[in-house]
Amino acid sequence: MPNRGKNDDARRPTGANYRPPSFSAAGARGQAGNRSNYNGNRSVQTGRAPSGRYPAAAGDAGRYPQDRRAPSQRRTSAGTARRPAEADRPVPRQNRYGETASPGVRRKAQNKSRAAKIYLFVAICAVAAAVVLALTVFFNVETIEVRGNSRYSSEQIIENSGISIGDNLLLMNKFKSVERIKENLIYVGDVVIRRSFPDTIVITVKEIAVAAAFRADSAYWLCDDGGMLLELSQTPPEGAAVVTGAELDEPEPGELFAAKDDTKQQPLEELFAALKNNSLFGSVRSIDITRIYDIQINYLDRYDVVFGKSGELDERCAKLRALIPQLEAQGNAGGKIDMSDGEIHFIADGT
Repeated sequence: MPNRGKNDDARRPTGANYRPPSFSAAGARGQAGNRSNYNGNRSVQTGRAPSGRYPAAAGDAGRYPQDRRAPSQRRTSAGTARRPAEADRPVPRQNRYGETASPGVRRKAQNKSRAAKIYLFVAICAVAAAVVLALTVFFNVETIEVRGNSRYSSEQIIENSGISIGDNLLLMNKFKSVERIKENLIYVGDVVIRRSFPDTIVITVKEIAVAAAFRADSAYWLCDDGGMLLELSQTPPEGAAVVTGAELDEPEPGELFAAKDDTKQQPLEELFAALKNNSLFGSVRSIDITRIYDIQINYLDRYDVVFGKSGELDERCAKLRALIPQLEAQGNAGGKIDMSDGEIHFIADGT
């Protein structure tokens, strides 16, 4: 820049009417242009873009494109690369406890995971092989035991169960065998089939006892204490109560009894339930329901009991059960017990 001398100050206008030039936008642009030209000339000489010291002119945008590199890739004034910023650095792997894992530790963890998968596969194969052997070689039936049977032989129960020697204990359907036994053997009320490893099947049955026998001409329809018909027999079994005065309507084995006279169905059902609840079946020898208002039974062939009409049969059966031991304790060998009016009236034999 040329030095100003004294002559320059002399040429500056002075006086009362002198006004310095006002600052205007045009003047500012001119000054900025001068500064830019100055900076531009310096950048051409040095080979560097204009620094941030002086604002770049609008015309410099094309000559000096903007630096689009990441801050970590830019170079400092000394020409050395900047250290990566904290956000730009790669994050090391961490384990589940928040600790940084080295490559060796990660490699060991991967090996352990691979070994665990191999062990799991081997274990699954071993279990599958054991299952196949159990279903084909081991646990085959060698012995079949039958317990609780008296009416049916063991061979009959085994044959109707469908279980054979050589069947597999694990594959057999014991529930289906239970259904087959109860369907084909009418006197079997309950069946339990149990597996006894390694090679035994135990079948336990509970047979139905005959509680009553309905007279049907010259034969008898046998039934249990619940009223289910069992079979038609020529003679009633010992201990069964012979029912008279009620003719059955189309009786079938396995079905509940149904009286032809509808008025007798309800009293019969109530009487059967009362005798069962008080455990009197087995001691009652006969039931007479010829007249529904005058129901009578015979107890142990020694006591004729008059219940009268239905409606309170369970209560009267309970009284009878408590009365019999008292009468026998008094030395009564038999007689007539009348409960038709709700009270107990006893008339001993021979009086």
